Amino acid sequence: MTDKPHLQSLMALPAVYRIRITGRMDPKCSDWLQGMTISSVEEEGRTAYSELIGSLPDQAALMGVLQQLNNCSISVISMECLGIGSLDE
Repeated sequence: MTDKPHLQSLMALPAVYRIRITGRMDPKCSDWLQGMTISSVEEEGRTAYSELIGSLPDQAALMGVLQQLNNCSISVISMECLGIGSLDE
């Protein structure tokens, strides 16, 4: 069974996330995505996609980024938490 108070405290901590989306996204869009770093990935024989990587202060900020993508009709391929803390730690 999951320790609910522990899980809730983790949701309020900064964490580093990687979000993969369909297509290419201009790195200039970083400002409206909480400053996440945007890079395009192209693999031979596959459709190009973009990766957004960055530290977000909490899960509410993560939901804000996902909502921005949804509002722009951008499909999310995957989202993963790379670790608790910030990129600077």
